Amino acid sequence: MFEQEIKTRQVVPILKGHWGKAIPVWLYYSSRQFLPVRIRLLIDYLVAEVSQQ
Repeated sequence: MFEQEIKTRQVVPILKGHWGKAIPVWLYYSSRQFLPVRIRLLIDYLVAEVSQQ
């Protein structure tokens, strides 16, 4: 999300010692048939962002 800013040191991570451990994340939705577009976009975004980490 902020890869470029971190590389150029415009944004720096803080309190790394207090970050939690990575945990699995599950996303449940009951039906693909009537899934609103906004929810589908959110799911696609989360899958892309979480899978990079």
